[in-house]
Amino acid sequence: MMISEEALYAAAPEAAEKFLSALPDREDCVHDFSPDFEARMATLLRRQRRRRHWRALLAAAAVLGALAAGLSVGAGDRTDCQIYWSQTDGELRYVIRLEHTTTRPFQDAQLRCVPEGFILVRGSTSEIRGERSLAYRRGEDASFTLMQTQGEDLVGSKGTACQGSEVEVNGRLGLLVEEETDSTEKDLLWTDGPYIFALHGKGLSAEELLEIARNVTW
Repeated sequence: MMISEEALYAAAPEAAEKFLSALPDREDCVHDFSPDFEARMATLLRRQRRRRHWRALLAAAAVLGALAAGLSVGAGDRTDCQIYWSQTDGELRYVIRLEHTTTRPFQDAQLRCVPEGFILVRGSTSEIRGERSLAYRRGEDASFTLMQTQGEDLVGSKGTACQGSEVEVNGRLGLLVEEETDSTEKDLLWTDGPYIFALHGKGLSAEELLEIARNVTW
């Protein structure tokens, strides 16, 4: 989901507190902002001063916390939301939250249907780390890799020019990331129960990548 201004303000208190509580000595911590950052935040503070001055201050702390921790700020009280992402100047940052944790043994992901011509070239599972990897290839120009992880939320970013969009994977929200500089490479991220799935494809269309994702079971 894209992060609106209202969602940022709703999430700001919690995000700011999490950032401050992580500091080794929060009372003595001082941060010098760049002139560009101060100018941007000054505009935000002026716009919100009459109605919610304190919220703007917390939003500034939340933005700093997000940048320092490499996280995107979530959607406030949307506890049912599993995917948080934001995009600025081609750089996309995301947080994928687990739906829930489990004490059950790790269950390997399986593909009910593999696109024609693809063969499995590598497969591995680590129950200790709680992850599984499957790599398929078709000739020299097409391939995809499925990563299945358990136990921790997934935090990441795409530093190159890319475009993010929301998609649906078996009734759940997914994030599709398409490279603008190389249209043949795409990433698809989604959750299913106690697992997070990341599907990276090369030489495949978005529709083909979604079809693979919809056939993942565990």
